Amino acid sequence: MIVSLAKIISPYTVYPEIAAARFINITLATLTLINIYILVNSLISPIFAFLLTLLVATNQINILYSIDITNQVIYTFFLTLSLIFYHRSKSPLVYLLFGLLFLLRYESIVIPISIFIIEYYTKRSSLKIKNFLSAFVPIILWLIILNFHSRIGNSITGNAYLEEIQNGLKNLPNLFAFTSLIEIITFDSSSPTDLSQLFSLTTIGLCFFGAANSKSKPIVKIIYLIFGFHLLFLYIFPNFFVRYYIPIIWIMYLILVNQKSKIISFTIIFCLLAYNLARINLPSNYSQPQEMKEYRLVADWLNKSKFDKPTIVVIYEPHILKYFVTNPQIDVKYGSDTQFKICQDKINCICETLLLGKSNTNIFVITSAYSSRDLLSFGDQFTPIIHHLSTFDDKNIQNNKVNFKYLTTVNTDDNNHWANIWNYIPNKSSD
Repeated sequence: MIVSLAKIISPYTVYPEIAAARFINITLATLTLINIYILVNSLISPIFAFLLTLLVATNQINILYSIDITNQVIYTFFLTLSLIFYHRSKSPLVYLLFGLLFLLRYESIVIPISIFIIEYYTKRSSLKIKNFLSAFVPIILWLIILNFHSRIGNSITGNAYLEEIQNGLKNLPNLFAFTSLIEIITFDSSSPTDLSQLFSLTTIGLCFFGAANSKSKPIVKIIYLIFGFHLLFLYIFPNFFVRYYIPIIWIMYLILVNQKSKIISFTIIFCLLAYNLARINLPSNYSQPQEMKEYRLVADWLNKSKFDKPTIVVIYEPHILKYFVTNPQIDVKYGSDTQFKICQDKINCICETLLLGKSNTNIFVITSAYSSRDLLSFGDQFTPIIHHLSTFDDKNIQNNKVNFKYLTTVNTDDNNHWANIWNYIPNKSSD
């Protein structure tokens, strides 16, 4: 989708892929609101469905990531769309769509699981083997493909997702999946612990009460189970970001406002809506408009500078910088082009290997606020290793005055986002 749209709009924008990704997410986020209204309208009254949709539309976390380029938004769209199709038809093609969602997000596996559980306990005649196969055959086929495309060869255990779990076992269970639920409502990551725990327990209790209630419609039970299983999925994953909640924000609002008493429902929904509207122009502490701005600043510096010879650039997350660099003298090396493993992440060795056979070439090594912050922020050892973070330790390069000459620093006005640019000086024995 991104590639196709980018080709169409490339004459009209400087960075067509980013513009395409944003356009797709904004469009699908808008269509998701329509999906939510259509789906919820069949479960509760139209006015409640409209107000709930308005809650989602004014939710700051939903707004923030709807204009971002992560795939939670497109997953949310197809999740709500597939539930609409399921509610109206039990065709095997609908179950196939549930299976294909696995190509977007691994947590989508909870959708067919939730459906088959409810079908089994409510109306076993609707539980058909062809539907089961339609849902799980795409998942199995994709797992087979992943098995032959892992980091360590032909083994599904080499999948980066599973490796991250294996190397983050000490962070499991991940309680943030539950205790951060209140942040969907408050848009604030600094809520009091007691309040967070109370809210989480209340929401989860309402969720499973609704799923187990014999008077609830089967589709409501399925939606509630999807919410609960999504949380469990995050519970067994060692890292957590609030954007993982995007697909279930609307479900949490449904859980909170779908009460037996109309007075209670209206009170809850109007309080939440009033809060959303009061905060609509106030940035949450998840809003970081300057995030990774140093990469754009480095790209601008490289594009405007003229060098006396071709220049190789080595940086953490090189694909980001490479996208913005247009200077033909600059060659930003991907991680696959760099001998991290052979050099055991030693920056001197990496620079030497890149210079082999290239006597008339510069090498710039760039350290940044982004890599320095990541070096300190990861609780597990796996993520720094797989991303070679130690290679870009600014302090190590500062202390190596023999092989690295400081060129310049680019930074934002608040100095929170900076990048140091270093010129590598080969050892004389290497010349």
